[in-house]
Order: sequence, then C-alpha cells, then structure tokens
Amino acid sequence: LRCVCVWLLLAGFWPACACALTLDEISYGEHVSGPNLAPAEMRGKVVLVDLWGVECPPCIEQMPGFQTLYNQYKDENFHVVALERQRHEMKDVIECVQQHPQLKNAGLAYQITGGNTNVPGRYTPFLPANFLFGPDGNLVATDLHGELLEGRIKELLAESWTKMIETGEISKLKEAAAKLKTGQSLMSTLSQLALRKRDSSDAAEVAEATRLMFAVFAAAGKKFEKAQSLRAGEPLAAFFKFDALARDLKGTQIAEKARVEAAALFGSDRVQKEFNAEAAMKSIITHIADMKPGVNGSRMPDDPAFREANAENIQNLEIECRRLFTLYPGTVAGEHVRAVTNEFKLNLLN
Repeated sequence: LRCVCVWLLLAGFWPACACALTLDEISYGEHVSGPNLAPAEMRGKVVLVDLWGVECPPCIEQMPGFQTLYNQYKDENFHVVALERQRHEMKDVIECVQQHPQLKNAGLAYQITGGNTNVPGRYTPFLPANFLFGPDGNLVATDLHGELLEGRIKELLAESWTKMIETGEISKLKEAAAKLKTGQSLMSTLSQLALRKRDSSDAAEVAEATRLMFAVFAAAGKKFEKAQSLRAGEPLAAFFKFDALARDLKGTQIAEKARVEAAALFGSDRVQKEFNAEAAMKSIITHIADMKPGVNGSRMPDDPAFREANAENIQNLEIECRRLFTLYPGTVAGEHVRAVTNEFKLNLLN
C-alpha cells in the first residue's frame, strides 16, 4: 500500500485530548534496535511513542518519516521509540526491521522494541497510532502527523530548552547561527539567543546575539511571504505554513500575524473542503489497514487471494472513494486517494 505514505506524513488534524498517561507507565518490551533508553532516561526529552505492527503497511510507510524527524531534532533532546503492537515473536520484528524493503534502507536509528509492549488504559483497534510526551514525561497529544506533529515537537523543544538552560550559559553562538541557516527551529534559536543576550557580560557576544535575533525575524519574514504567495493557488499548504510560523515564534508580532492568517484560511470554503476531504481519506486509509490477508498471507491489492478475502471490503472501499471524489473534487486528498483506486483497480463508474 505504497499510496498511503504521503497521507500518513501529512495528516494529523484530530489530536485526542491528553490524559494522565506518563512515560513511566508504558511497557516497552524487549529492545530490537537503536538506543536502549529506560523511561527514567527519557525524562527531560520530548518523546514520540509510535505504535506499529509488522503486518501493518501504513505503519511501515510512515517509519522513514519518523527517522527524518529524529535526525533533525535528536540533538535538541527529541527521542522516538517504536513499539511493535501485533504481538509477534521477536525474530519476526527483527526480520521486518532488517529486511523489509522500506525499512532496511531507511537508516532507522531510533529506539525500536517488541514483545510484551503495552499502553495502559488505551486499547488501540487501529494501527498506526502515536503518543507525544513532553519533557516532564506527561502525555501532550496523540495521533499527530506531518506538519502538525513537527510543529508541536518544535514548540515543546523550545519550551524545554528555556527551562533547562542554566543562567550564564551563553556560549555556542555558532551553533545557533548554523541552525538558523537551515530555516528550522526558529523558536528554539530565538530562545537561546535571547537568554544569551540577557546573561552575557561580553559586549561582542551581546552584539552577535542581537544580530542573529534580527536574522531570526528576517527568516520568519521570508516564511510569511512564502505562505502568502501560496494563499491563492494552494490554500491548504499556506494554512500549514502560517500555522507552523505561529507556533514557531509564539508570542511575537509576526507569529500573531501568521495566526490571524491561518485562522482566516481555516474558515475559508476551500480549506474546509480540503479538511473534510482529509477526514474522508483517513477513513479510507483506516479501512485499508483493517483488511485481512489472503489465505496465502498476501496483502497485495492485485493478489486474487487477497481480493477474495476482502471482496466486501473492496466493494465498500469503492463506495467511499466514489463519495470523496463526488463531494470533494479537485482536493489534495483526492489526488492521493486516486492512487488507492489505481492500486486496488476500483470501478468508480457505477
């Protein structure tokens, strides 16, 4: 189910309410690969717990995307741990991580576990699912994806950095400048610069921190202009960029401007149409993930055994796809679902 990858990396409009779950309560099972941190060692970090399964194609599709996030933010106290939740033997989990075509070349370096994994108080009927924990070890949000997930991670990292830094720790301006060049972590960079400017007694260092602070807002201005340029032709992409900027620099004037623009776009007919189409697509992808393997164990959409085992499901899938195309033509979600219709060879003419 290659076609679900894009959606899984972009979706994430339905974060569940955080509840009183902590990192310490989770059973992580046996270590498979990557770092092997105990819950106590995860404290102080922003932690994404991914629930996946070796027979869940959508789960596997999104794991390289989590690796990208891990690579980008691991040096800023971000950690990912993936729990295999289909109760397979450890040899099956290890084989999947090492041999699956989409994983063996993905360079997975975050923590992966298997065996007796458990999230108390949470029965998860559908995979994939995920949990995001703050530096205090408490649950912040669930089932975030794409830009919404990354935005929340960056927000939590910025908050954790300002809480952890010691007064007088004002070195490493070069690192802040290097991060700024990437265009990432604007809030984290700004927080570091502001504290260093406040605490430094070195006039040259204060001047350099001030220069870099202006550069942060210059970079934010370019992001704002890019979002504005997308507003007419790609309103959903513009919404995400405005929303990310509002999160990245929360409390600043440019963030407030971006928040107003995001709110206006969210209320527009075109963006609401895109959101509704995304919701319909989520139902379609969940429907696919819940299909049974054929008698030969195959999950390939063009395999006769798979199609026979899921004849009714495939018929319902046709109805759902037809409904999406009818109600929400010309949407981004519609283009992704078209790949589903091609892969499953669905008849949409009736």
